Amino acid sequence: MIEFAKKLKDLNKFEIDLEGNIESIIANPREWAELHAEKTIVENIPRYMTAKELGKEFADEIRNKN
Repeated sequence: MIEFAKKLKDLNKFEIDLEGNIESIIANPREWAELHAEKTIVENIPRYMTAKELGKEFADEIRNKN
């Protein structure tokens, strides 16, 4: 289980870079936020898939030990 925790800890290390200027943000904050949210999600899909697989492995490991 410690190995799963170490792998998950590594997956939780990421940075979000926000771009834009204050004028464009003030002009349409919802659009700006949606664009950055979508960009962040798309960039992190591989990380999400790895975490999902790790979760499945962890669940299988627990089931097998019981």
